[in-house]
Amino acid sequence: MRWASHLQHDRRRSVHTVRAYLATAHRFIQFLGSYRGEAIGPPELLGLSAADLRAFLGRRRGEGLGAASAARELSGVRAFLKYAAEQAGETAQLPRTRAPRRPRTLPRPASPEDARGLAEDVADAASTPWIGARADWSPPRVAALLSQAGSELIAQPLSHAAMTAAPDMAMRLLHYLEVTRCTAALPAVRALVARGTTDIAVRVACLKLIGQFQDPKDLALVRSFISDSDEGVRAQAAAALGTIGMPADEGPLIMLLSDSQWDVRYRAAEALAHLPFMKPERMSIVHAPSRGSVIVAE
Repeated sequence: MRWASHLQHDRRRSVHTVRAYLATAHRFIQFLGSYRGEAIGPPELLGLSAADLRAFLGRRRGEGLGAASAARELSGVRAFLKYAAEQAGETAQLPRTRAPRRPRTLPRPASPEDARGLAEDVADAASTPWIGARADWSPPRVAALLSQAGSELIAQPLSHAAMTAAPDMAMRLLHYLEVTRCTAALPAVRALVARGTTDIAVRVACLKLIGQFQDPKDLALVRSFISDSDEGVRAQAAAALGTIGMPADEGPLIMLLSDSQWDVRYRAAEALAHLPFMKPERMSIVHAPSRGSVIVAE
């Protein structure tokens, strides 16, 4: 059906949404054929009245459809009628019909099915900039909801979208990935941080993600940024070494205790204290030559 192809390819709707809109269109055409007693084609669709829409909604409400679901059904019908008018080369003149009034209720947790549907919508649209452009969305809350539906579903699309997004959008996408804690994002994050043209702030966010995932395979990549010219990159590389570092990284981190930037010194001291192999007795030895520094790990 061309309607389904239009939704999927032109409107970039998810499989979940296409399935729902297609079912609505089929129900609507079947109802009209029975209600009006005639075959329904483009001329009949373009000549519908508000009474026809009200009759359809009345039938659906009589079948037990709630107010919120009926409103979504009406939205699907309007989209279908607009598409039919465009295909006929006409300007859509949609009958004016109010959607059913939704009662005010307390918010309820999303069901697993709704959460998975939302995740599918985000995953399908992740290659477009709109997710990163939504500065009003709270990354922790949205990512927590999507994680319930399965982080694997969204991690790869979001990480690949970050590869080509503008810096501010890429930062927002990386914040979503940070909360999902899904290692499926690592290949794209590694490529992004190693790319020479990557924005400094985005590179710092990538290093933060790499440190969070704690994959030993990233050790060489993190080490390559420990003496970067940018203080933010040096500081985040030091923090990442604190989670995956080896004994050989103790020396470079001690050298960073004398860095000209306070934040780098602080991160290096913190990383030394958090090294997986670091013991209290060894820390006391590391502290000794650093007592003159501004920051000393405790």
